[in-house]
Amino acid sequence: MGHFGVRSFDTKVCYRVVTEGLLSRRYTRYTRAENMPWHTCEGGDRILQGAEARLFANAIAFMIDEYDLDSILDRSSEKNLNFGYKLIYGRFELLTASQKFAVLEEVAVSLLTNRSSFIPQQDEYNEGAIYYVFMYILKQFDDLDIGIECWGQQVIDAYNECFPDDEDMKRVSMDCMEEMVWSDAIEALADRILWDRDFEMFREAIPELLPIMGITNSYYKRPLRFSNARGAKERLYALVRRIGDAPQQASVSEAADPIEESRPSKKLKKDSS
Repeated sequence: MGHFGVRSFDTKVCYRVVTEGLLSRRYTRYTRAENMPWHTCEGGDRILQGAEARLFANAIAFMIDEYDLDSILDRSSEKNLNFGYKLIYGRFELLTASQKFAVLEEVAVSLLTNRSSFIPQQDEYNEGAIYYVFMYILKQFDDLDIGIECWGQQVIDAYNECFPDDEDMKRVSMDCMEEMVWSDAIEALADRILWDRDFEMFREAIPELLPIMGITNSYYKRPLRFSNARGAKERLYALVRRIGDAPQQASVSEAADPIEESRPSKKLKKDSS
């Protein structure tokens, strides 16, 4: 499916958006308050709940299972997620597997638990990691029959919970063999969390335009320390399995036990005007 894969970013589009004054809600300036969950595009400060949370958690769990299996079957080289094939355009793809697990742990704790003391910096790595999870789900539909059988109902449940009044997406069903319908549904779920695709601009970011778009310089300049990388995969897997395996009627806060390490909160990339 040609739609799935790395997308290039057109710098001219960025210029046109700014010069024509077409700054959409995704460039709205905002500041996350202290002790608040992830500041999402739809619903504001929140943690994922219900089918939306289970889909996100199950995708990460499946991703780790696949990575571990690949590592067992072939020990000839260092492994990375998705067998080393790129899914998104951004610096997240340049990280090693252990670094990716560390970033995924940050976003999973913030998006999937009610641990209010944990507020990661919202930057190109974290936002890229979130989009990576959804593109990983999308990749499973390369073979529609397998994708629908394994992931179709989870996508449908999450979409129906998030967009109960969307008449256009009623055609999403287990019988749907239109790949773009599934793509649109998964992209819409990603858009419910992400404000934009700023992380894709890492090579073409224009310093003069960043303030206009509400982006601080730190968004593209996170130091690559990853002090939490050791054991991140194991902690992340335990977390997402608890949420993915939780009864459907249970809330995420009931299903997830907070990770014990504490990290300082950091300011968001977009400052309030």
